[in-house]
Amino acid sequence: MFALPFTPIPKDGMGSLKKKLYAFSFFDEFILIYPFYALMFQDNGLSGAQISSLFAVLSVMIFLLEVPSGSIADKYSRKNVLILGIMMRAFAFGTWLLFPGYVGFFVGFLLWGIKRAFVSGTLEAFVYDELQRSGNTVTYTKLMGTMQTYNMLGFVLGGLGAGLFVQNGYGVILVLSIVAVCASAVAIYLLPTAPKVKSTEEVKYFEYLKGGIRLVAHRPALRSVVLFGAAVGGLKVVDEYYNLFFKELHFSNPQIAVWIAVIYVFGAVGSSIAHRFEGKKVSPALGLLLWAALLGLAVLLPPAFAPVCIGLFAMLFYIMRVLINSHLQHHTESKTRATTTSLMGFVSELFALAVYGVFWTASTHGYGFSLGLIASLILVLGVGVSISRARRFTPS
Repeated sequence: MFALPFTPIPKDGMGSLKKKLYAFSFFDEFILIYPFYALMFQDNGLSGAQISSLFAVLSVMIFLLEVPSGSIADKYSRKNVLILGIMMRAFAFGTWLLFPGYVGFFVGFLLWGIKRAFVSGTLEAFVYDELQRSGNTVTYTKLMGTMQTYNMLGFVLGGLGAGLFVQNGYGVILVLSIVAVCASAVAIYLLPTAPKVKSTEEVKYFEYLKGGIRLVAHRPALRSVVLFGAAVGGLKVVDEYYNLFFKELHFSNPQIAVWIAVIYVFGAVGSSIAHRFEGKKVSPALGLLLWAALLGLAVLLPPAFAPVCIGLFAMLFYIMRVLINSHLQHHTESKTRATTTSLMGFVSELFALAVYGVFWTASTHGYGFSLGLIASLILVLGVGVSISRARRFTPS
């Protein structure tokens, strides 16, 4: 072992460090425009195909910048990289405010994609570096988990706040969202700058990706898990369309904001109780069939039942997602974990683009029709998995 050339954080300074990280986590998701940006696009004359193309732009930008952003974060000040990335989203919302049309929204998503890529991986490495200064790296997992809780709290309260302010127009909630973004940047700015001790690992992404392809090509069981996990990850983007669906059902904007927040709570509950299913046999096919049923019921039942059905879908979705990730981590060797994780992330993006494509082509028939089509595709996939007698797995 060797002595690191810096002064460790005093023990009494850890409380201040955590408070600033929690403040960042809260304001990073306390974005009032979240429940409404798709509706804002629609109200500014964008078609369903145009809206789906914007979502796809964000997904593609994140993927393209994942590796370059990791290289930058490993070479330059991570705090500065984080602040730059965070402020890109403030500029994105400012662009939407000043240029409310397809081009303005397109540019905004390009900027937002920069933010997502610059913060992804960099934040985790930055937090680890800070904990290393005080010899508290053992608390890393707990700290990141608590930060995620503050993320959820920010999202829920932001959604409820959006319901109160949206009657004053999208401009108001865009301004409030910019304020929240700036507050999250200030929280990072107030943190000290620690020397780098942990790589973002993003610079090895393509190396991991190629290794992952070679690995799963020779291991059918692992290939099934990666493909199923990637499909589940890709289905996550369906939540981009809930507000448009609710609008189609003639819910008011305040009602939409509340229901989006409630659905997120359902998802958080699913994540928190997923561990109770560890050690039990879980059928991927059954999960798919239940998802298809819940989405289908959301479309077929009277509008009042739609948010509850989607909420239950979100809860089940997150339970399955946590179990899949847990299964992958526990049943993959340490030396191949990064390769399989990278491959699953890459394929997830492809599935996400496919979901956007479905909404792109089907949106002319309405968002209820589009969700019903997604439910039908999930049903076909579930039946296919059942027929092929996919192996049941036991997460542990």
